[in-house]
Amino acid sequence: MTKLYVNDNEIDFDSDDRSVTFGQCLEAIESQLGPGGNIIVGLFLDGLEEHDWRRSDLIARPLSTINEVRLSVASLVDVVKLGIDSCCEFTGEIYKGVEDSLSAIQDEDFEATFSGVSTIFNLLSDLVETTNLLNVTATKAGLDISYQGQVERYSMLISNIDRINKARDAGDFVLVADILEYEALPLVKELDSLLSSLSTAGRG
Repeated sequence: MTKLYVNDNEIDFDSDDRSVTFGQCLEAIESQLGPGGNIIVGLFLDGLEEHDWRRSDLIARPLSTINEVRLSVASLVDVVKLGIDSCCEFTGEIYKGVEDSLSAIQDEDFEATFSGVSTIFNLLSDLVETTNLLNVTATKAGLDISYQGQVERYSMLISNIDRINKARDAGDFVLVADILEYEALPLVKELDSLLSSLSTAGRG
């Protein structure tokens, strides 16, 4: 019989029917978690961590073939707070990346500039993706973390990412520097200010 734990607490689940799949078990647990504003954030099967627990082969796996299921559950509010903290870390790394890249451009160290801009590009992409997911999660949790002009700022930031990438590939590092310093960075600072205030409020 499969042993099932949620946050290290063993729970009962009728799994005598050998046709029951892991996906059906997961669905039943999530239906109980939903009304309380909690979601699954981690999973271990027989001691091994699973990062993609919704992939088809795992969902279809008979529950009877699994000895132990351990789920980590967190409230949506806590997940939002963690997301805000992650975004703040992104902005800090972006600041440093921009400063390093601008210094490299001034020193005409274009190899370092190319590498640095690639890193910034990835960080900006991650920031936009994470903040979008953060908004979705916050909505589910009944939290309002929006602010005036948010959509426009995200659109502008995405546009800047695309322009930085094209200028980098064309070897136009003067344009890269201008976009980074005068367009992208002010938007990131606005986001950082907002996220920092949200993070502080969340801990209050």
